[in-house]
Amino acid sequence: MANYPFPSYSEDYEREMGFSNSLVELRNNIMEAKGGIISVNGHNGNPTAYFKNVLDWLSRLERKFLEDTTVLLMSTSPGKRGGLGSLETIEKLLHRFGANVIATFSLPSFYENFDFNVVIRSILYNDSKKYVSYSVGSAITAMASPENEYQECLLKAKAMREVLEG
Repeated sequence: MANYPFPSYSEDYEREMGFSNSLVELRNNIMEAKGGIISVNGHNGNPTAYFKNVLDWLSRLERKFLEDTTVLLMSTSPGKRGGLGSLETIEKLLHRFGANVIATFSLPSFYENFDFNVVIRSILYNDSKKYVSYSVGSAITAMASPENEYQECLLKAKAMREVLEG
């Protein structure tokens, strides 16, 4: 999502500035997909403000931006509920935007189950235009080193490019 920076949604901002090209691009990419996996992050049992903000912007541009899109919705967290609060909230919202949520998955106690850094990679194949795009990211936490996270992103991008180029 680092490729899609959005200001906090407000009707005043929308009226004055309209919709950004990156919002239109994101909406188009989503609407061209037949399905997707959405991993919901959370904060204090709710979706993060950023994630909700992205949904707000997308729904203003196209209310049914997920129409006929099959979605696997998942979450995890260090707690025993595994992000279930955020997952349930977003599942209800996605139906309003036309998504067909076929399954949900929540993994509790993340740090007890895994001993590695957050892996963030996305590949989007556009069947109608016959092209592939990819993006990478990382998680900046209180203990993270921004330079190390950046280097990790470069490593992920290199690996994905090597795989895609065959």
